[in-house]
Amino acid sequence: MRRIALCLTAVLLSVGMPEAAVIEIQALSTSFSPDLVNILHGDTVRWVRIVGIHTTTSGTGSGDPEAGSEWISALDGGTPSFQRQFNIPGSYPYFCEFHEGFGMDGVINVGTRPANMVDVDAVGMVFDPDSVQIDPGDQVRWTRRSESHTTTSGTGSADPNSGLLWDADLNLASPIFTRQFDDEGVFPYYCGPHEFDGMLGVVVVGDPPACDCPNFTDPAANGAVVNVFDVVKAVDVAFRNGTAPQSPDCPVEDTDVTSCDGVTNVFDVVAFVDVAFRNGDPAQFCTPCL
Repeated sequence: MRRIALCLTAVLLSVGMPEAAVIEIQALSTSFSPDLVNILHGDTVRWVRIVGIHTTTSGTGSGDPEAGSEWISALDGGTPSFQRQFNIPGSYPYFCEFHEGFGMDGVINVGTRPANMVDVDAVGMVFDPDSVQIDPGDQVRWTRRSESHTTTSGTGSADPNSGLLWDADLNLASPIFTRQFDDEGVFPYYCGPHEFDGMLGVVVVGDPPACDCPNFTDPAANGAVVNVFDVVKAVDVAFRNGTAPQSPDCPVEDTDVTSCDGVTNVFDVVAFVDVAFRNGDPAQFCTPCL
């Protein structure tokens, strides 16, 4: 049954690589949050003023003869944010000139970016890119760009193996998670808080299996038996066409599908997936294809 979600994920995902990560640091009343971040060269740090009047000033404090030599910027109503890209590995302390006495300071540690690393952003309600193909031994680094998320292995919360391989928060306090993939295979994952908003992804390690899936753009009707073809049709309608007529394959005899109301939405899709997982025909399953 697990292969349904793998096929769905692979069929629907798009491929593209984001630029290096952007890490947000908030300037609160008398502190930076987080006050310690570990990034890689080429990444960007963006300070955002939440309340008060501040600066972000490089150096260990006002007594540092090199204070402000790397950067200095106000963080106030006129300049609510400031960002800087870090291209040289090292440790970069900084402080707020107005609240130095309150211990308002921080450190940015910049490491060397591995050549075998792929970046995935968690932004809005999507992973970007939501499908990556890497070689064994490569690393994937997830970075929180907005909201609070997780990256959790598995096809969803109903997966009995959900979170067994990894389960990490992506939030303001913990904006980055990195994992190395040593084994070949297809590794689906999802965001716990936004699973039903379609925030899903997949990591394909090594050469993916040959695509033996049928033409998903016009799957044949399967009567009252719901299988992967019906699921793909429902997902296709819901996520590519928005509000549209309900799939004609709506399994009216199945009591778990309660939203066959003529409008396809994410709840219909979830119901279709649920039915397919429990009642689908294994002969209809196909190998993942990108």
